[in-house]
Amino acid sequence: MKKTILIISTILITGLSFSQISMGGASTWTQVNVPTSSDLLDIDFADNNELIGFIGTSNFELLKTTNGGATWEIVNKTISPNGSITNPNQTFGAISDIEFSDENNGFMLMSVWTGGFIPPSNGLFQTTDGGNTWNELFGGGNAFSGAGATTINLSSNNELFIGSSNYNPTSGATNSIISELINTTFSTNAEFDIMSVSTPTDIDFRNDLGLASTNGIYILRTIDGGQTWDTINSGLDINTTITSIAIFDELTAYAGYVSNGMSWGLLKSEDGGLTWNQDINSATFFYPKWTSVETKGKETISAQFGTSNVDLHYPVYAGAEINASFTFGMIFESNDGINWNYIEVDEKINGIASNDFWTTNNFAGTPTALVRNTFAIGNNGYLLRNSEATGNTSISTNEEIDIQVFPNPASERITIKIEDAQQWNLTIVDANRKEINIQEVNSNQQKEVNISDLPKGLYYIILTKENQKITNSVVKF
Repeated sequence: MKKTILIISTILITGLSFSQISMGGASTWTQVNVPTSSDLLDIDFADNNELIGFIGTSNFELLKTTNGGATWEIVNKTISPNGSITNPNQTFGAISDIEFSDENNGFMLMSVWTGGFIPPSNGLFQTTDGGNTWNELFGGGNAFSGAGATTINLSSNNELFIGSSNYNPTSGATNSIISELINTTFSTNAEFDIMSVSTPTDIDFRNDLGLASTNGIYILRTIDGGQTWDTINSGLDINTTITSIAIFDELTAYAGYVSNGMSWGLLKSEDGGLTWNQDINSATFFYPKWTSVETKGKETISAQFGTSNVDLHYPVYAGAEINASFTFGMIFESNDGINWNYIEVDEKINGIASNDFWTTNNFAGTPTALVRNTFAIGNNGYLLRNSEATGNTSISTNEEIDIQVFPNPASERITIKIEDAQQWNLTIVDANRKEINIQEVNSNQQKEVNISDLPKGLYYIILTKENQKITNSVVKF
């Protein structure tokens, strides 16, 4: 992976209002090995369990992690098309979209071909056992569609929304629709003439506000939890695909796009999706083809000190494809909505899943550090991960200091080897964002920690000294 990092400067003073807790600096991305060379198309972590994650590939493979993304395995899954285990007339292909509500329950879009002259279309499948078995669902716009479902999203209320194109055999027309699945019942909440409003490409929700990008110039918007949708003109050229969308808070949202084979800055809305402008802060001379945008947005917690709540802000990430003399990708990130960092990577980025979280002090409830654990996926089995902590002080990471953590994974004890180990303060946090009590044994160049009593899972090691901070991770098994 290429390591050159450039920082985009800007004179604009627009952006997110990070008034209380914010962080600065760019994160470092490293490649993670996966057991496939297929293109990685979508990634999702179970909402209530940051250790469980899934990746869909272009070659029918489903990858799963149970340790926060440290290692991945191919799931030996069973598919039940049309309600039957075997159907010789159907073959399956790319898994293009995955959504999980918890470690057991999830949905995916997968290419299905029934043979003959009918082209493959996406089928909607559901699992209730963590991805081992999948049952095909019908309705919601993908039962009779020639193109089928194109995107799915589990809303804040844990209801599934499906964007698709639907052929109506009665009228002979093909429409662009947004459907909703509650329990086992489908409903069509919005339907547009596909000649005017193209098929949805991505959907995101924050409470009752929902936004959907389309394979055209329009963004769809709902303020009643997805029951009704309006069309918003993005103002882009007619030869445009809006590829992705992400809501930061009730006012701020971002969208990626490709217009006439290129793009400028990301689209940005500061009025809840009613109007959109190009965010010149994120513009570069690379003219990236934006493929994905992702953020966990803003989280408000009740402070255990003072009288005010505390707003925790998460980075905004975006992935892109760059066409120059050869094809490669880029990852963009912004910590404050004004300044953007970007890094060149070896493959086109197809999707991003943010698993970042803030650690808090057990006693005062004070937010102390943002721990990054975001994943970016690309072609040819390309998986990148950032893992770095940024506090709300001037402490920064020093990458020149050599640190070794072994064994990893570990079951009993871990050794942290670093120069002048006694001078470094050690903190370990768990996946629930809390510091854990540990007993350490120090020598001049290493620290030893007993982890035998800790539950299995992913833990983050944070070492601080003066103006330096180093982070690493370890898996307890």
